Amino acid sequence: MTETIEARRRLFREQVDRLAAFSLDYVRRHGQDVHALDRQRDNLLQAMMTCGEYLGDWPRAARLALSLDEYMLRRGQWQSWAGYLENIGQAMVGENDRRLEGEIWRTLGNAYCGSGRWGAAARAHQRAIVAFRHVGDLHGLAHALFDLGRVHWFRGEWREALRCYRQADAYARSIPDDPFFRARIANVMGLLHWRGGRWRRAVRHFRRALRLCPDGAEYARNRGRMLSNLALALTDLGRWEEAERCYHEALRLSDQAGDTTGLAYTWGDLSDLYRRQARWEEAEACLERASTLWERAEDTAGQADYAEHQGRLWADRGDATRARRWLGQALRLWKTLGNDHKTAELRTLLVAVAVRQGSYPEVHRLMGQARSLARRLGRRDLLVRLYGLEAVVERGRGGPLRAMRAQGRALVCALPALLNDRTRRALTDLLRGAGGPSLTVGG
Repeated sequence: MTETIEARRRLFREQVDRLAAFSLDYVRRHGQDVHALDRQRDNLLQAMMTCGEYLGDWPRAARLALSLDEYMLRRGQWQSWAGYLENIGQAMVGENDRRLEGEIWRTLGNAYCGSGRWGAAARAHQRAIVAFRHVGDLHGLAHALFDLGRVHWFRGEWREALRCYRQADAYARSIPDDPFFRARIANVMGLLHWRGGRWRRAVRHFRRALRLCPDGAEYARNRGRMLSNLALALTDLGRWEEAERCYHEALRLSDQAGDTTGLAYTWGDLSDLYRRQARWEEAEACLERASTLWERAEDTAGQADYAEHQGRLWADRGDATRARRWLGQALRLWKTLGNDHKTAELRTLLVAVAVRQGSYPEVHRLMGQARSLARRLGRRDLLVRLYGLEAVVERGRGGPLRAMRAQGRALVCALPALLNDRTRRALTDLLRGAGGPSLTVGG
């Protein structure tokens, strides 16, 4: 009897072993074919966990997880993917393979980041950094620092993000024949400059990223996102035709790569371009496409981004009720995620909507919240817009002298930051008479 049980166990282990080998080979052969992976997704995940839980072979489970990571992230399955990786990461602690352990922690950090669990993401990346430093793995260390920088970026901690990216770039210079990673660093540096209001500098970084990034099909996802980022900066600079071409090419590449979240973000950003041109029906159509895609993804930041686009669109179309509802939803999500810069921008947008409605008593309350946060963050562009809104309110109340004083404060606030494209745009709008209720805050 004992012999029969042992024989069955042996047979079971052999079957799991063959399944694991088949799974790794399948992912290697179909790694760029997301539809093929869709068909085998549940089987592959089951094989991955069976390796660890029944064979006790957690290193093999970890290698299978790493081979599946890009696919899971393309499909936006952040939360469910994190659950699998947590089990593998904890099991790998005692396996005495620090390099592989570091890769799992880094992968887990990216899954946490995608689902908006940024504190957990930062801790996972820190564990990866410790593991990679322990074995002197410069390649792993560079990538872990890069990913930690991304967490800081999403939290609006731009200085910390820049520090991580610079460290990652320093390590990347010692890695031969890896222009793609340098392209990714150039891309995120561009995002930092764009988010900080230095749009022309951002364009230079995005173009450099595209020059460094290879053209192969396996890089379609990355090129799609780089083009979409370039379009963001071009939109803010008013180069709308060029931006639209970039967005459409980005959509083509993201669709080719099966990049669900990339497509969703790009459709949302393209809607913003159409909104600025008052192409309302096209903007709505883009947001419908984005909404369908976000329903399949587990991305809280994406949901916040989508709600913000809806709020801006309805505000520009003069529907204050819908604008408030969507902007309020975006504000709650960004506050939950801990992004103070987005919170400040949305508060300023809500002030602009209230000013357009003539709801002056409410404006006073909203203005105080927005101005306090903008000052703490050093956001001169937002302060210029808020002073412009104050001037609109004072003119509406019949106080021309107080309106002039508010405009003077805006000018004084802007002067030290005129090299910043966003602040300069805010001042230009103010001087043209549009700086008050403008809905392009954050640009």
